[in-house]
Amino acid sequence: MKELAPEGVDAALDLAGSGIIPELIEIGGDPSRVLSVADFSAEQYGAKFSLGPPKDPERVFADVARLCSEGLFRLRVDQTFPLERTAEAQEASANGRVTGKLVISISEMSSNKWLVAASTLRSIMPSIFQVSAQGSR
Repeated sequence: MKELAPEGVDAALDLAGSGIIPELIEIGGDPSRVLSVADFSAEQYGAKFSLGPPKDPERVFADVARLCSEGLFRLRVDQTFPLERTAEAQEASANGRVTGKLVISISEMSSNKWLVAASTLRSIMPSIFQVSAQGSR
């Protein structure tokens, strides 16, 4: 991490709940700079834990969009897979060598079929990837 950000980071966000809060505190330099949405033990280390969805999600999304447009927040996508290669995405995640999000791309589907597919994928593999709907190219 020090090679990627030699001057440190402003904050660390735990989305996986994989027991790395102490490491994130070391990276962030202070527990107040660490937020977890998945590790219930975060507060035991002095880090923050989000207890659920925000009361004003539109404002949160607008803030994240602004931070992204200003180059202050980036969400790294490791790989994008078409729906028919979902098993490969599962395997990539299971191997533990993913350094960003795995995205399943669902294209050329009606919105009803997309909603069923997204719901099914989320219920089968909720922590592996985010589902991305893209129009046909």
